[in-house]
Amino acid sequence: MAARNKLAVTLGRERRTSGPSSTKTWASPASSKPGAAQLQSKGARTEMELNFDRYCSLEKSSQADIVAGRGLSQLLSEIAVAPYSFDYYVVLWKLGATQRDCITRSEWVMTVYARGIESLTQLKTRVVEWVKEVRGSDASFLLMYNFLYDYIRGEDDRCMSLETAMKAWNVLFEKKEQLTQWQLWASSHVNTDVSRDLWRQVGLMFMMDTDPRKCDGGGNSSAVFPMVIAEFLKQNKTAA
Repeated sequence: MAARNKLAVTLGRERRTSGPSSTKTWASPASSKPGAAQLQSKGARTEMELNFDRYCSLEKSSQADIVAGRGLSQLLSEIAVAPYSFDYYVVLWKLGATQRDCITRSEWVMTVYARGIESLTQLKTRVVEWVKEVRGSDASFLLMYNFLYDYIRGEDDRCMSLETAMKAWNVLFEKKEQLTQWQLWASSHVNTDVSRDLWRQVGLMFMMDTDPRKCDGGGNSSAVFPMVIAEFLKQNKTAA
């Protein structure tokens, strides 16, 4: 009996000794060092986020979370895209840029994460794919074209000036045969700024057929257009 009581006491002591140690948690060596959280935070930043910071730093007068000026020029140079070219507008569309001549941090981060872009090399490859997509699909082109109205117009302007629209049309419709005729017509018949609706209708006009002169100036094809475009189609059909 004495031996049994002695064993029970011994087991009780072992349970009391081992109990706390079974629930105790130990901090990792890294977390016990001062500044460890900061180092881990920096390590979590991706290459594309660091690239954004680098572009921001090139334009000292720029806001901290915007790439513009020299920073934007450097980005375009590194991905082999000429400013205000067709490819330029494709890139700005895919990045979701809404403010002229700049890219915000949120636009950049959301795009690279959503599209799985981890490096500038990958971005450069994607640009080639995006341009091919837009040039090969009228639907993709129109999505881009309509999106760009706000970007090209500028956030301080209510409507796009005809001069601004002309410059953009020169780039976006450079391969369309009737571009010159349309611009001559617009310069003498569009007496106001280019509204969002007119901008959209011009895109539809050029996309509906390679040669707008094939459209019936008095039929259904031009009936959906505002008068300035319908008259242009009718005039060019007659001239042909």
